[in-house]
Amino acid sequence: MKRYIILAAVFCLALFSCKGPSTPSDQEIFMQKESMCLMVGYKEMIDFSAGELQFSYNDTKHIYRAGVTVSQPDQNSGATVQTVQNYYVLKLEAAPGDEGSEVRGVLTLCSPTISSGIRTYDLKNAAVLKTDASQVWIWDPDLHLGVIVRF
Repeated sequence: MKRYIILAAVFCLALFSCKGPSTPSDQEIFMQKESMCLMVGYKEMIDFSAGELQFSYNDTKHIYRAGVTVSQPDQNSGATVQTVQNYYVLKLEAAPGDEGSEVRGVLTLCSPTISSGIRTYDLKNAAVLKTDASQVWIWDPDLHLGVIVRF
């Protein structure tokens, strides 16, 4: 009987000490991205590889835009026309600073996959997580929203 009690105790100890496999957080997954990206939770909201990337920025007004072009034939002329249907516009109160600096602004997402077509996010608690020579990684932990802007 003692043997069974000891085995049960060892089994319970082993069971409660194992944490199992860990799942990376949405922020960790976002930080692994290397190029243009807009993520909400674990989902990439725009597939920037689906077409030609178009981006622009205005340093003076702190506006950053990025979208994907879609080529489609024009019904009237028969010519191929490029349109941008999946895009975001990020309007910040100030230019993004160094890593750890606070970011405030409004992000507008336009996508045919959203029922209303447009969704707006108010970034109140965002921060710069990383920068390089041409991009800034911005993350808002309250919204679980990450965006990489190019300048």
